[in-house]
This record gives sequence, structure tokens and C-alpha cells, in this order.
Amino acid sequence: MIWINISNISKVNNFTGIARTEFEICSYGLKLQQQGHDVKFSTFDVCIGFVEVDHKEISSILNKFRSKSIQNKKGLKFVEKFKYKLVRSICKRLRVLKQNFGKISHPYQQGDKVISVGQDFYSGEIKVYHLLKQKIKINFNLLCHDIIPITHPEFLPEQHSALFKIYFSEVIDVVDKFYCNSHFTKQELVKYLKEEQKSIPPIHVITLGCDLYKKETIRHSEFIDQLVKDKYLLFVSTIEIRKNHKVLYEAYLSLIEQGITNLPKIYFVGRRGWKVENLLKNLDSDHRIHNKIIILDHVSDGDLIQLYKKCWFTLYPSFIEGYGLPVAESLSFGKYCLSSNTGSLPEVGGNYIDYLNPHNINEWCEKILFLINHPSYITEKEFNIQNNYRPMTWEKTAKQILDAEL
Repeated sequence: MIWINISNISKVNNFTGIARTEFEICSYGLKLQQQGHDVKFSTFDVCIGFVEVDHKEISSILNKFRSKSIQNKKGLKFVEKFKYKLVRSICKRLRVLKQNFGKISHPYQQGDKVISVGQDFYSGEIKVYHLLKQKIKINFNLLCHDIIPITHPEFLPEQHSALFKIYFSEVIDVVDKFYCNSHFTKQELVKYLKEEQKSIPPIHVITLGCDLYKKETIRHSEFIDQLVKDKYLLFVSTIEIRKNHKVLYEAYLSLIEQGITNLPKIYFVGRRGWKVENLLKNLDSDHRIHNKIIILDHVSDGDLIQLYKKCWFTLYPSFIEGYGLPVAESLSFGKYCLSSNTGSLPEVGGNYIDYLNPHNINEWCEKILFLINHPSYITEKEFNIQNNYRPMTWEKTAKQILDAEL
């Protein structure tokens, strides 16, 4: 039996890259299950242990993401919230007590394979898998999205990096096979395993999907119709220090000081993250870039599609990436991207786009100015993309994992 373990979409409200990957793998897994294949779903409940998620429940979870009607516990009244947390806390302690006596609740049988493509380093599920594998023979296969919290901890909150390091040290003791979303991630993973003097299990590289362009029939808001009337550039990413929004802000300030007056708007599309407090303050208060750099938060898929379709080109100056889905999405819409040259990004963008040093503001100034003054260059790049780039579908991504395991 193949078990797809759900670590994210049953617990989170935001459709992040990892949650989207899990959603798409589960969608294809449900299709296989309905066709009669040996596929089931499980999740880790801190109060109980591992539990099966039946087809009705998984369908409900997937439909909630499709309709964006995610239930949010923050909406509970204070008393109800307190009772909920109290009951959960007591149940969790009882589960840990049973676990200490060797009793672990789970739906698995000898020889089953468990596939995890999400990531949860708060619940302790990996530690329980480790205990479980001492009692029953199961294979645990995991998709490694990146190990950036270990290799580049400076870009994340200290607690986040510390928790991830503990989580991943447990992962490498329990995993039987890794899937990686890029050759770069695989190289980083192998290097880390060697440094930790750990044996290297089988590692398979897969390509993530970028199907957003296929959802053009999704309705968008009238607000977006107003935004796309002007010429603009697009940067889709959580606004956090690792994504390097600051280089675009400083490049625009430099160009403005040089007297450049034909700068297009830049739309930063993404929620506000960590370690960017000063940048956000400057974006809100700096009159020099007023109405030039605009933050768009809580953007729906329908609105995002319109923003991709109508933009002049996209930007992605991230310091480090394990994959870089917005670059693939940009290409899937036939749009040229100006990207940083680090991590997995050259692997994702290939020779379709251009790359710059994310630390060099002058490079970004010069290239942006060149592109503004040479629109035919962008047109040539788009012609190559639209005629030669072939987007990976999420179903093909899922097949790379599930069909191989079956």
C-alpha cells in the first residue's frame, strides 16, 4: 500500500509553495485511489498519532483549497479557543505517555510505503516515524524542498532555523529515499549528508509543476483590471529578507536619482514576512518611490493570473532558492524574467531568461535601464519562450513520484 502523508494542507491556511505541492500530489493520489490503485492517505494528529484520512475527508480538504474556504481557528471565541487548546494539550500528553510505553497508533501494515511531500517540523511526526519503524517494516520516502534553514540560517528567524535543524536530523535517520525538486537541492543535500557522516540513500530529482497558466478561466477582481492598465513589472514572493526585495528598491532609488523618469511600476505580490521591517517602513514612507513600488497582499489565483498575463516582465532577485516556482510560472505565461544567478534559479530558467548577482545593485540598475530602453530585446526573449518552453504539469510531477512507487 502507498500512503501519502499529509503534513500541511490539513493544518495550514496559506497556499504556499510546499502546500501547493502537497495539494497537487494528493489530487493525483485521489484520482489513482478512485481508479482502484493501492493508495491511501494519512496524517499525524498530535493527540492520537497517525490516522487514516478517508476519501471523503481528503476530497473535502482539497475542495476547501480550491474554493479558498479554509477554516481558520483564529475565528473562535476566546473561551472556545481556550477549551479547544486545553483538550488538545491533555490529549497530546496522553498520546506521548502511551508512546513512551511503546504504544503508537497508526494505520500502516508491514511493507507499506509512506510518501511525504509536505513539511512539518513543529508536530514531532518524524520522531514518531522513527519509533514506528522500530516496530513495523515500512518505507519512508520524503520530498526535500530545500535545506536553506541549515545552509543559510541568516535568512530566517533563529527559532525557525533551530527547529528545522532538529527536524532534518531526525529525517535523515528515518528516510529510505529522498526526492529533490532540483539538482541544486540534491547537491546541497548530498554535501550535508557527507558532512554529517550519514549514509546517502537513493535520491531522485523531480521537476515541480507550474499549472497556473491553465486556470485562465478563474474569475479575477475588478480591482486588478485597474492595476493592469499601466505598464508594470511583477515580483511574486513572500516579502522576506531572503527574497531580496531590497535590491529592487535601492536600484529604483538609484535610477530615480539619475533622472530616469520612465520607470514602470513594480508590483510586489506576497504576504509580509520576516526581517524586512525597515524595508516595509521605507516602502510605505519614501516619497521618492511613491506609486512606483506597490505591495499587493492576499492575491487570489484569478488575480495573480491576470497580473502574470498583463505584466511587461517579471523579476526574481532572491539570494537563494531550492527551486523558484515563480520563475517557472513566469515562463509558463510566456513572460521573460530577470533573475538572480544563485541556487537553483539558472536550472529552472535555463537560457530563456537573464541572471544577475543578487548583491550587485549596479548590475540591476544597468539591466533594468537596458530593458526599459530596449523593449525589442524583451520581445525576442518572449518569442523564444513562447515557441520553445514547455511547462511541466503538476500531474506529471505527481506521476514522477506516485507512478514510480506503484
